[in-house]
Amino acid sequence: MLSVPGRRQEQPKPLAPARELASPPIAREVLDELARIEQERETAIAEQRFQAAAELAERESALVHAARELQAVWEAHRTQP
Repeated sequence: MLSVPGRRQEQPKPLAPARELASPPIAREVLDELARIEQERETAIAEQRFQAAAELAERESALVHAARELQAVWEAHRTQP
């Protein structure tokens, strides 16, 4: 997700923790990356590295968005006769 300076991006709705997201088998890497980013973001907050935490939150948001799109396509394809 690209950001434009001075423009707020619409935030996606909260998503269940990565380990609870149903997904196609190929998305395991996405789920693992979400878990890694979440942990890294929490560490950055604990260490008061807020800029790094914000950047990680943006990355997490982009991956959540991509995971949702992938899941929607997978489910639509799976239910077609």
